[in-house]
Amino acid sequence: MIHHSFFHSSLLNMIIVRQFCFLILALVIFSGCEKYYVTVKREYVDRDQLASTFVGSPDPRQENPPRGQELTIEWRLPPEAMDQALHLELSVLYRDYSHATFTYPIDRRRGVVIYSLLNEEYFEKEGLLTYKAEIVDVNRKILKEWKQILWTDLITLEEPETEIK
Repeated sequence: MIHHSFFHSSLLNMIIVRQFCFLILALVIFSGCEKYYVTVKREYVDRDQLASTFVGSPDPRQENPPRGQELTIEWRLPPEAMDQALHLELSVLYRDYSHATFTYPIDRRRGVVIYSLLNEEYFEKEGLLTYKAEIVDVNRKILKEWKQILWTDLITLEEPETEIK
């Protein structure tokens, strides 16, 4: 009888442990993922991004390969978001402290846009410092937003007009 009781309690413990593991796994899967989002990924562009680098095929771009950075912006929106006109605003602050905003229309629930800063413009601007992406409606309401960790809105100060007498 002791053997049967031990087997029964071990089986019960194993079932409880499995259920607990399943519960933890379900919590991780369903709470860790956002169903709707906008996200940005930065990549450096150089000779290594050319397919010819890996396959050894002739490529005139190998003599003067592209240099710079690219931002890949990806989004996924709920169906009801498409009931209104939307656009993606990409705000960029360059390492030379100049800034720019780029607007891309959104006509699908899911999509990808690539912003490239390459070659001469890359060297003039000294690369990307920080950036943010916002999905905005016609009333300027932000539906989704992604900010690079260093992003902060710039405060611009205008110099007061001084009168010389």
